[in-house]
Amino acid sequence: MQVGEDSIKTKVRRFHRAEYISVISQLNLKFSKVQIGGASLKILLMQTGSCVVTVCGTRHKLTSPSIVCLNELEGLRLETEQNTCVSLIEFHPSYVNKHLDYSLLRTDYSELPVTTRQDAFLFKPFTEHIEGTVGYIHLSPFTLSVFETLLRKHDFETSAQSHRYWSCMARSYLIELLFKVVQLYSDSEVQIMDKLQNKDELVEKALCYLNEHYMEKLTLGVMCRELGTNRTTLQERFKASTGDTFNQHLIKIRLQIAALFLQDTSISIYEIATRTGFSDSSHFNKSFTKLHSVSPSTYRVQNRIAGSASSELSI
Repeated sequence: MQVGEDSIKTKVRRFHRAEYISVISQLNLKFSKVQIGGASLKILLMQTGSCVVTVCGTRHKLTSPSIVCLNELEGLRLETEQNTCVSLIEFHPSYVNKHLDYSLLRTDYSELPVTTRQDAFLFKPFTEHIEGTVGYIHLSPFTLSVFETLLRKHDFETSAQSHRYWSCMARSYLIELLFKVVQLYSDSEVQIMDKLQNKDELVEKALCYLNEHYMEKLTLGVMCRELGTNRTTLQERFKASTGDTFNQHLIKIRLQIAALFLQDTSISIYEIATRTGFSDSSHFNKSFTKLHSVSPSTYRVQNRIAGSASSELSI
């Protein structure tokens, strides 16, 4: 079902200066029951079933579990469905970074300020489509459950609006989701950090596992058990392909998403450390300072998007 562009907004009831925020979500519905908005970025999560959709005049078969990323120019129309359960989130890029709009997503990123450029990179799965294709990514059952959890947490924050920083927490869940989508999309054309020096199936599986489980207590031993290999083999091949040790690469992933949280949200440093897999704030502070040469709190002050903090505070 198609609805107007003005529907892509959630009414603010508490703890926020704005009247609306430019995001709306619909979870766990039969596809034909979903109301699809106008010009917006869309993430469609296919949880069960299959369907045929038309996007910009081209028909596509979608099967679960999968995710589809569409930009504001790509209309979506359902043709047929079978046993579907889907979730949809629609939003304007300014929801993530107040300085972003649709035109900036298609400019030369090198011309953007650093923090804006980092955020714009998260939208490549929406804009870098080969002609006649859509941003369609198959998911593992585990990744599906992670995406369902992030969408559910985002929806809870925007619905309950129960504390001072609800909009900040909600945005952090979408940022984490976008980060994971870009990591998955890197398997085809877009690469965020996993640039392999040579093709190695074992290392590719290890990278996928890291990207899915970085927030957990993850060790080289756990990884070896999951992949059915030994420490020496994995460490040597991982280093040869990525240039990093297992632990170095894990820390890079954790700190990259931590930096996004620091610049784009006001959630506490303790929360960021926990969300990105660090056992305590002290370890997080030391690791972050070693990579960026400034503490997390200083990085937040230096890279904070102007005006975004005040917009989340109550009047």
